[in-house]
Amino acid sequence: MPLLLLLAGEPVSETITLDLPENVVQGSERAYVSFLGDIMGSALQNLDRLLQMSSGCGEQNMVRFAPNVFITRYLEETGQLTPKTKQKAVGYLKSGYQRQLRYKHTDGSYSAFGEGSGPGNTWLTALVLKTFSQAQHFIPIDERNIKDAASALATSQTPSGCFKSMGKLFNNGLMVLEEGLGLSSAIVSALIHSGMPHSDPVLRKALKCIKDLVTAEAGGFNLYSQALAAKAFSLAGDKAMRQSILKRLDKAAIVSDNQIYWTQEPKQKESSSYWYRAPSVEVELTSTILMAHLLKPSLSSADIIRASKIVAWLTRQQNPYGGFASTQDTMVALEALAMYATKTFRKDGPDLRVSISSAGFRHRIRINNANRLLLQTLDLPDIPGSYTVQTQGRGCLFMQVSKTDLLIWLLRAKMDPGLNCYTGNRVSTNMVLIEVKMLSGYSPTADSLEELTRDPQDYTFMVQQDIPVKDLRPANVKIYDYYMPGELKTADHMSAPCTETNGREIARRHRGSSHLPDP
Repeated sequence: MPLLLLLAGEPVSETITLDLPENVVQGSERAYVSFLGDIMGSALQNLDRLLQMSSGCGEQNMVRFAPNVFITRYLEETGQLTPKTKQKAVGYLKSGYQRQLRYKHTDGSYSAFGEGSGPGNTWLTALVLKTFSQAQHFIPIDERNIKDAASALATSQTPSGCFKSMGKLFNNGLMVLEEGLGLSSAIVSALIHSGMPHSDPVLRKALKCIKDLVTAEAGGFNLYSQALAAKAFSLAGDKAMRQSILKRLDKAAIVSDNQIYWTQEPKQKESSSYWYRAPSVEVELTSTILMAHLLKPSLSSADIIRASKIVAWLTRQQNPYGGFASTQDTMVALEALAMYATKTFRKDGPDLRVSISSAGFRHRIRINNANRLLLQTLDLPDIPGSYTVQTQGRGCLFMQVSKTDLLIWLLRAKMDPGLNCYTGNRVSTNMVLIEVKMLSGYSPTADSLEELTRDPQDYTFMVQQDIPVKDLRPANVKIYDYYMPGELKTADHMSAPCTETNGREIARRHRGSSHLPDP
């Protein structure tokens, strides 16, 4: 549970309550609280662990690349970029840049799996163009790669000035998929970041088109598309259009517990058993609106206060590594948080005194300019229990409580046809992963593995026994949506060998599909 406290001299007190689920394994519970004097500190210390999921394709690679640009730029602009940190960040940028070039097409566009996998994707190409343009300040970027991406986007422009969507995008949670205001606004922002002059016919026509669409959608607009348009007009310097859109968006804001955020869907009831984390799309939407606010030429004290309430909500959605629920929302949210941190940075730094206590436990820490980026962590001894955190001083305190425990899982099922369909509220899933854990002592044979398709079917693969193991225990099979990992289904598998060749190769049958079940 992350918590952001902004202090201006008055003491602040917060209560932390730690509960345990009923099916916890006794003695497995652990909890700790960490403190930082900078909202970017958690992400900075975990640049290589922002997401705990597989990576590899062109979309996924960008989360390893883009956040480093935002964080490194923030540290440089605030005078906190040490040689050691710069070396680490630049190393990640160089490797991410080279990896992304694997997914470039001959026409300059980019796709999730590169040349030969269908046409390049318009949205991904815009993201690459924007990020490469920003990364030029820190690492050598071949100017030809930037020009090629801009040219590829220009070829997708329609006579109206807007852009058509081309190629496959695996994350269908992104509303910029639609050929309309959202996609065209994202491309306009990328073109501006690349340095394209406003007089260029491509950019001039695009700005006119999204302006016409904003007017046309005035009666019933898509919040995310409008947020992207507000950001594009902010970058273009069109104050009137930016203010007009932000005024509409502010009317749709949800204000709760001194926090502000936006959602596309009706608010779902938050779980009482676990700390609630918002869906990826809410994080992206709220982050984009925050950036549109922060891109004003000058910010008043009222603007800063409002932005701080948005940031207070965003930081509550972070995981312990400074990232969020998925690749895409991590990238968008870290860009917004870095922008906010830069705008509100004070050279004299924080001066905070923090005390955390419970029955029989008390600890005090001090946070100042010298240790604002130092992660200070305390183990919490009483679980369940209640703790009081009292803070005095001036500055920003980012506090995060993390709790781990082992649960007794009651699910003991085969991967049967019940896992073969998706019954959620979306038309289709995003890219789906099936993770099959091996029984102890076994490994799959590579030549028996198949690539999943869109059609429901059985998948059979061979495993070989590498080491004899007695008293085997069940292994886990998990199927989940890559971009919305909260939508998942798990089951155990524990089957006896059905065939054996030379005492080594064992065939087992597992059912799976490229569709996702209702969680």
